[in-house]
Amino acid sequence: MQGKTRFTPTEAREIRELLARKTRTSRDEQKRLRQRIRKLGFYISDFQEDSGAFSTADFDQLVSRKILIIISENDL
Repeated sequence: MQGKTRFTPTEAREIRELLARKTRTSRDEQKRLRQRIRKLGFYISDFQEDSGAFSTADFDQLVSRKILIIISENDL
């Protein structure tokens, strides 16, 4: 695993926004968005089992299964 599994609400919100934008953009822009997602500490490749697109629903499923944890900003 390259990335982290604990995110603040602000980080999680930004990851969700970037994932949503990624599905609607060109291939070059997708690369830039994935780079921004990795800078937040989230690596899609840590959780993606197939070559399909990783979506906000996939991210939210990881949160609901407690694979990813959203921590309070105060817990930093």
